[in-house]
Amino acid sequence: MKRKILRLAGYMWASPYTISGIAIGLLLAGRFRRVDSVIEIHGPAISYFLKRLLLPAAAMTWGHVVFGQDEMMLNATRRHERVHVRQYERWGPLFVPAYLLCSLWLYVRRRDGYRENPFEVEAYAIDDPSSHHPNGSERIDGKWL
Repeated sequence: MKRKILRLAGYMWASPYTISGIAIGLLLAGRFRRVDSVIEIHGPAISYFLKRLLLPAAAMTWGHVVFGQDEMMLNATRRHERVHVRQYERWGPLFVPAYLLCSLWLYVRRRDGYRENPFEVEAYAIDDPSSHHPNGSERIDGKWL
């Protein structure tokens, strides 16, 4: 019961981004699908947008919504983007400002504001073999799943 309450709280805390992500997906005529309680959206207009970001992206998370250039990119980035979904659940409306402030702080210090951003470091760790337990489970947020 406690886990369900915490899960619901995470959804509510991230909901401002999730709702706006769904609206963006609708406006851009994206194709929607639900995978593991996350809405994945792709389509030509979304692909166009992602490719033209300051740092072009294969996919981007917005609350419980993940935008991808196409289905292949969504499949390839799924584990990484799920880490960002959990970050939205923890940080809620503060996630984007915190992420941007971390990036800005790093850029001001002449460091890589993307790869050295703690939010990205956590997400890229999912692809690091040292983050995998021998039984095949994954370590996320310091816990073996």
